[in-house]
Amino acid sequence: MVVDGHFHIFPPLSRASGHRSVKEHMQYLQREIALPHLPVRKAKDTTTVEEQMLLPGADYSLDGLADVNFHAGNYGRLMWTSDGIDYYKQYLPPLLIDLGASPELMVTQMNHEGVDKAVIHNGHAYGRLNRYISEAVRTYPSRF
Repeated sequence: MVVDGHFHIFPPLSRASGHRSVKEHMQYLQREIALPHLPVRKAKDTTTVEEQMLLPGADYSLDGLADVNFHAGNYGRLMWTSDGIDYYKQYLPPLLIDLGASPELMVTQMNHEGVDKAVIHNGHAYGRLNRYISEAVRTYPSRF
């Protein structure tokens, strides 16, 4: 039996995903990726920039976030606009077109790779997903 010990399922990141609103979810995502562990790229030509524009000050709370129209893009990108220029960070693999990893997609991936079971971890950036994950376990009890 092959078991994947670190596995994620989540709805498209453009949804509220257990938060009170999409806006609240985007705030948590913006704070999550604000620090420089991923390169910032200009959407126009993919060149990297060093400027920190998502969390410009020392306030790491949601109140410290810059107002930059932060949103979920496509193909694994989280995006925003600053001074009229569109930027992104490649947060997820490009194959996640809508920034989601549904249980169905991930079971199909497991089948392709020969994985029998998976241990689901809930990454907080994906949302408050206890109900979503519980439903997936009920739907696929032999896999998750």
